[in-house]
Amino acid sequence: MKYLKLVFASLFCLVSFVASADNELEPQHGGQVQEAHHLAFELVSENNELQLYIRDHGTAYDLTNITGTITILAQGERTQHNWIRNEEFLSVEAEPLEAGDIIMVNLNRGQRNFAVRFRW
Repeated sequence: MKYLKLVFASLFCLVSFVASADNELEPQHGGQVQEAHHLAFELVSENNELQLYIRDHGTAYDLTNITGTITILAQGERTQHNWIRNEEFLSVEAEPLEAGDIIMVNLNRGQRNFAVRFRW
């Protein structure tokens, strides 16, 4: 009987863990979410600004000392911008994204590098 309780408890924990991991990839700001380096990256395109939110297990990632670029491939043209660090997200002024645009995000934080690709 104890063995059966242990099995059910283990299954419950596993299901809870999987459910919370799926929730990590839900957009919280209306953008697209990609997972890389065990982090969730959400890219939001609003008006003439792109915003990048980074979450680590559901909490905002510390953006201290983070730098990087965003490269946008749109309609055969390539543009590159440097991110501006805000308190909660990274941002850059750019034309609104359209279907088919490819976005490459490169970030550096000390010795750690992140590369994330989005397709709009």
